[in-house]
Order: sequence, then structure tokens, then C-alpha cells
Amino acid sequence: MDKNKAVEELKAIEAKQIRGFMLKLLEITHPQPTPSSAISAALVQNGLVVNPDISRYVSYLEDKGYIEVKDVALKSLRIGGVALKLTPKGIDLLEGTIEDPGVDI
Repeated sequence: MDKNKAVEELKAIEAKQIRGFMLKLLEITHPQPTPSSAISAALVQNGLVVNPDISRYVSYLEDKGYIEVKDVALKSLRIGGVALKLTPKGIDLLEGTIEDPGVDI
């Protein structure tokens, strides 16, 4: 196996683990949406990512229908952000009712 292929395989394994971890975090707070900043902070704290930009993982999970992305705004504090919410399909994946080789549960 050449070095580039090995690196790509490691990146794929890492992405699958990160996506699974994100779903497990959202399961804890379900049915309430969770700020993406909290998910990002948990990923950094657990050593799964170094860069807090988790948009590519969010995009994958949203495109697959496992999470919903909601814009939230706290007008009193004049801040906004994005919250993530587990969908019924995401729950099915967590419970093993469906499988996805792109997410490591």
C-alpha cells in the first residue's frame, strides 16, 4: 500500500468516527437542538479535531438526513449561530435500524 492511499484511508476512518461521535452527542440532548459550537468544542476537547470548523461533517450528516441545521439567534445578546438537531433517520442509525458505512457508531 502506498503512503497516499494509507493517508486517505486514515482520513476516511477519522471522518467516520467524528460523524458518529457527533450523532452520539446530539442523542444526549435530543429532542432539543444543540449549538454547533458546543459540538465543535466537545470534538476539540476529546481530541477528535484540532480545527473547530466542523462544517464538512455537518454537511455530510445533513445531506444524509441524519441531522437538521437550524439558524438560531439570541436577539437580546445580539448573537446568532447554528444549532444541530437529530432527525428520526439519525435516531434509526444510532439504534442500528439502518446502517451507513460512512458513519462509525
